[in-house]
Amino acid sequence: MHLPTFSPRRLAAVAGMACTAALIPVASACSSATPSSHRAADHSRPPAAAAAPVTAGSPAVAAASPPSTPSAPSAAARCVEENLTTATASYQNGGDQAGIVLRLTNTGTAPCSLYGYPGLGVEDGSHHVMPSKTHWGSTYFANDPGPRLIILAPGQSATSSVAFAGGWPHQGWAYFLEVTPPNAYDHAVISLSYGTGGAGGDIYATAMARDTTIVRGFPGGCGCNP
Repeated sequence: MHLPTFSPRRLAAVAGMACTAALIPVASACSSATPSSHRAADHSRPPAAAAAPVTAGSPAVAAASPPSTPSAPSAAARCVEENLTTATASYQNGGDQAGIVLRLTNTGTAPCSLYGYPGLGVEDGSHHVMPSKTHWGSTYFANDPGPRLIILAPGQSATSSVAFAGGWPHQGWAYFLEVTPPNAYDHAVISLSYGTGGAGGDIYATAMARDTTIVRGFPGGCGCNP
């Protein structure tokens, strides 16, 4: 897939809620349990159908299309924001491309299930929702594994490659990322470090996986928030 390119610029950080330490190598990622104006779409559809873009508008993010088939069966309840820690596992660079590896960790006391793609949105420095479009599938950095049922025991994590691209006219830089677990309603808000957020509204994300394999680019980004 050919993705738009952009040149990294300065982003700010601090989510204003409780801070969760980023796992590798960043200093921290801030997460807040916020009622979401959007819902991560049901991801029981085939990957080809799930790859259709989901557009978010300002001030509210448009809801994804209602599911046409039941959710993937699971003996464990689905993972929801209140039982997860949302953090940046690493930053990625590749020429003019930038992104993160997103990590969701089960902090509850019982197993929970994930199936599909995270719901994503971006906010400016004042936490106002910015127009955006999420593309589900492969990113510049990783191939899409497709939706797979993942059971997370307490303490276990799943990841997704998230890449940002610019090109939207008159669009400011994103300072924060909204993350809704697959097939859930509430989202966490984490800060985006220097050079990550992209001067545009296009977001690319792979399906949640046990361990996302990065095939292009290299770890980068200072993990700092100037």
